[in-house]
Amino acid sequence: MKTLPIIFGALVSTASFAAAQQSDVFICDVTQDQLIRLADLDGDGVYISTNEATSFWNNGTLGVTSASPQSVEMRQEAGQPTAYFIDDSTDIIYRGQDLNGNGLLDHLAGEVANFRDTGTLDGASNADGIALPNDGSVWWSARYDGGSSLMRGVHRMMDMNGDGDAEDAGELVTVVPDNGSVFAPSAVTGGMVAVDTENFTRLTELGGGVVVWSGFSGTFSNDFCLYHFDDLNGDGDVNDAGESLNYLNAVTKNPSLDQNVDFASGLLRDLATVDSGGVPTGHARFMHLATLIEGGKQIVYAASDSSDSGNFSLNALGQGTNGLIYRCEDMNLDGDANDAGEVTLFFDGSSTSGGNAFPKIVGMDGVGSSLYVASLNNDTVIFRLEDLNGDGDAMDAGELDDNGGIGLWDPNTWGGIHGDVPVAFDPVFMNYHVFCVDIGAFGAGAWNVPAPGFVTSGIGCSQYSTDIPTIHGSGTADIGTSNFVTEMKNAPGGMPAALTIGTATDQWIGIPLPFDMAALGWAGCNLYHNWQYTLWTVTTGSGMTDGVATKALALPLDPTIVGAALSMQWAVLNLTPVGFDLGLTGLGQVTIQ
Repeated sequence: MKTLPIIFGALVSTASFAAAQQSDVFICDVTQDQLIRLADLDGDGVYISTNEATSFWNNGTLGVTSASPQSVEMRQEAGQPTAYFIDDSTDIIYRGQDLNGNGLLDHLAGEVANFRDTGTLDGASNADGIALPNDGSVWWSARYDGGSSLMRGVHRMMDMNGDGDAEDAGELVTVVPDNGSVFAPSAVTGGMVAVDTENFTRLTELGGGVVVWSGFSGTFSNDFCLYHFDDLNGDGDVNDAGESLNYLNAVTKNPSLDQNVDFASGLLRDLATVDSGGVPTGHARFMHLATLIEGGKQIVYAASDSSDSGNFSLNALGQGTNGLIYRCEDMNLDGDANDAGEVTLFFDGSSTSGGNAFPKIVGMDGVGSSLYVASLNNDTVIFRLEDLNGDGDAMDAGELDDNGGIGLWDPNTWGGIHGDVPVAFDPVFMNYHVFCVDIGAFGAGAWNVPAPGFVTSGIGCSQYSTDIPTIHGSGTADIGTSNFVTEMKNAPGGMPAALTIGTATDQWIGIPLPFDMAALGWAGCNLYHNWQYTLWTVTTGSGMTDGVATKALALPLDPTIVGAALSMQWAVLNLTPVGFDLGLTGLGQVTIQ
């Protein structure tokens, strides 16, 4: 690699980027504890080009500290794209906004905050699904917990006082309490049937309420159906007329519930499963849900999460139960989709379809007129479905957008071209692996374009207060340009600041990294890279957290440095009122393009 003095230059303005041209997809990756963002920046219909896959959110450690993103949904709030997502490892529902415009959610920079700490406020919850109805509320559900005392049920949150969270009194309502008395009408019994409230998983928006799947395990779950819950009169429950409905019952796990007419008649595929000897094993589950607006009306899509192998893959007729996506429309406006013609097979991606397009669906979301689907095809692969001819399905030519069968994105194709960011190579299994548990999708250009190849890790420190300075990157580190800009924020204003630059993160002058600086009198501070050069500046602003330091890196037009990684940490010295109190950011790394 060329020497650092050749690579770095003067401070210049930040570059601007073109907006993303296709819908963004966000993958809940529990292998590397992150949300991966896919953005079709060049409009070529796939997510393969440089900077089109980034680590949109991680907790700052990229797997060192466990996080488990389970579900993510997004909407515009006051003109700002806003993400809500569940971290199952901490039982926290987060709210995030890209305040600095770098196209990422910087966890340690105030861009991600607790919307509700369900673990602390409600007891551990096993939160699983999240939905954003059109009234500004946030709903979440909690799944099967093995019979322990964890909080379950369906819950509705609203930020009543506008402080950005739902942790204040009255901001959470448990509309369907665990072991509570919630009932749905049934024509089978001629009365009301108790709802199994213990095993709610994924949910999606419908009106001011939600459609939610009830059923996790055949042993512990009673219903295996979709319910429609909506607090129509605003009294905090769903116990009034029309507020709790059996939305879609495709099977007869609970014989007291009305079954959908077309599933009952055999017009639609039997979803009761058998093993290789024909012995009943259970039923397919609608664990992935999405809502699209079609002709001004909300349409619910429900996908089976069965695998193409094992005891839940086939019904008694030998038909596959994997890869099935159904379109659900309440045509007679009675609040459910159990009547004739209200549920149709939108896409057959099963093992007996002739193609086995979706061996196991692991995520689904809708945006515009498209459904984005994540399927486990050896690894996580992203596809898109769209009903182009308006016949109610996506099984005609060109309606499965699969890039010639290889998908719009997968980690191995990406990693083979671009390397370990945002998915690290697994030396044990010799591949790039993403364990996807769900996906979200959001419209084109809503989020800013992130700096390509820029990642953060580690934790900063502050000797002068509890406010820790943060590191950021924007623009592209292209050779022959000064487009890449790094900033330090949340720092004291008017103070000397230094950008330290290196090329490695394993050792520094023979000392293993990270290096604990407690021995130097700076407890809690760590040097994360082999500091070789320093660029000085002074923070702008005033006060303890308004200071910003900025440096642009001028890179020579030299193809031999493409692919080289630069490491960096910002430092600030707080001289007020007297002394030399240190503040350090975490580590930033950028790959030269």
